[in-house]
Formats: sequence, C-alpha cells, structure tokens
Amino acid sequence: MSKSISSEMILLIFLVIAEGFGYRYYATMESSLTREPSDSPENYALNFFVITILIFGIGGIQYIVSAVLSPMYPHDYTNFVDMCSMANISIIMFNEDLNGYYIHGKSASGNSDVSSEKLRLNLEAEIQGNATIRGIHPSIPEAQTFEIFLPNKMIDDYKKNFLTPVMITLEKGNKESESKYNAVQRAIT
Repeated sequence: MSKSISSEMILLIFLVIAEGFGYRYYATMESSLTREPSDSPENYALNFFVITILIFGIGGIQYIVSAVLSPMYPHDYTNFVDMCSMANISIIMFNEDLNGYYIHGKSASGNSDVSSEKLRLNLEAEIQGNATIRGIHPSIPEAQTFEIFLPNKMIDDYKKNFLTPVMITLEKGNKESESKYNAVQRAIT
C-alpha cells in the first residue's frame, strides 16, 4: 500500500477544517478553546501543534480508510502488477535518470502462453497454494515491486547500447512514414 495517502486531498481537507470550521483559532494566545476570530495574537508553537495534529489526523484517517477499502477496490497499479505476473513479463521503468521501479512479473505457473482453460486451472492452483510464488524470493512471497537506484555507469551503458540504437531506428521510421504521408498528400491534391 505504497500510495494510499493523497497529499492533495489532505491539504484540501485541512484547509476546510482549519479555515472553514475555524480550528486555526485554537492557536491563539487565549486560554479558551474557541473557534471564533479574536484580537489575540497567534502563538507559533500552538500553531505548529494544531497544524501537525490536523494533518497527521487526516492522513491517519485516510490511511485507515484506504486499508479497509483496498481489498474491495484494489489500486490500478495492483491490477497492473497482477497482469505483468500473468503475462510473465518483468518491467523496469525510470522516472528519473538514476531512479526507477522494477516489477517482478513472474508467473506462478512458469508460463503464460497457454489456453484460457489452462490459465484458469493455473489460477485455481495458485489460489489453493499449489503453485510457485510470484515474489522474487520465497522468504517474501508478496514482494513483486521494487524501487531501484542505478549507478551512473550502468545508465550510460544502457543509453549507449540500447536506448541510442532504438531512438535511431524510431527516427528512421518516423522520417520514412513522414515522407510516405507527404507523398500521399501530394497525390491527393
């Protein structure tokens, strides 16, 4: 449950509670717990305490609700990881130059190009616990997704040996497609 808390939602609810319901006025130097505006100045220590309690409280409630609802409404990435596992495909995705994610898409049956009946039987065997684990290691069978950090040399080798040839091939294909498209357009007009 890596992304079960939405920071945007927390901030929106925080603004509604703090400003709309007046809970920000608990941080004034008055001794009473009033939510009405007053002439009393704000105490910065109390202000920090009120903001922290509100944000952590909202985040905690959101986390609990997400944990309760996740078995009934799984996240999209959970379905994607399951699809990768059923297709027996592992994926590495980069969101920055040296940082990315690895999905260990190991099929529990060992193969994925089977008939729908065999696929159903494989799924039933997995449900009953008669199949191998999907995870990367038997000690942690649910571990299928990992955040990875790669060294500069490995990224440079990847760009030189894989990415550059792929980009050159794509550029050639785009130029050929563009010239064919232009030829068709000239023939039409």
